[in-house]
Amino acid sequence: MFCEKCGAASGTETPDYTQPQSVQPYPAKPQGKSTAAIVIYMISGVLAVLGLILPFLPHIASTNFQQVENYSMFGFCLESIQSGELFGGYVELFAGNLLMCLTVISMILQFIWAILSFVRVKAAGIFGVIGSCFFLFQSLFWLLILFEGAVMSSHYYVNITIVPMLMVFIAIAGIVFASLQLAKKDYVK
Repeated sequence: MFCEKCGAASGTETPDYTQPQSVQPYPAKPQGKSTAAIVIYMISGVLAVLGLILPFLPHIASTNFQQVENYSMFGFCLESIQSGELFGGYVELFAGNLLMCLTVISMILQFIWAILSFVRVKAAGIFGVIGSCFFLFQSLFWLLILFEGAVMSSHYYVNITIVPMLMVFIAIAGIVFASLQLAKKDYVK
């Protein structure tokens, strides 16, 4: 400081109040993952695991002239590939092979989606959307085969369980939740 009368430097210094202190009006947002993001990833992982399990559950409860008990979609694929045709000749080898290919591709993608969802990796949404689209196409194709066997066959009646319809709903929910994984950017690694 300087003397106001003579202009000489004085030995005492006064605090400088010219610089304002920086004040944040709001507290800083935590950098952790949000609860909604974790829930989206966990639900996505559960949907992916359901997509892996549902093809092995019973899809056909029983038929009249063929004693079929607890017939799964995967069992249908294996039997149609071995025998070449089922349901009185309406489903040929091509349908069984196509359904098996869709099932294997879908299961591989669903497995990767489940792993990536449970560890919350950014690429989970991509695998989820692609895997769920394959799963939806596989489910609709399987329903077409089942309805063809149930409606077009004059030899026997096919009792369809709720599992094939559940597969369609799980596939649609999978597409929705995988899209939510892709839409959220702030919570992924």
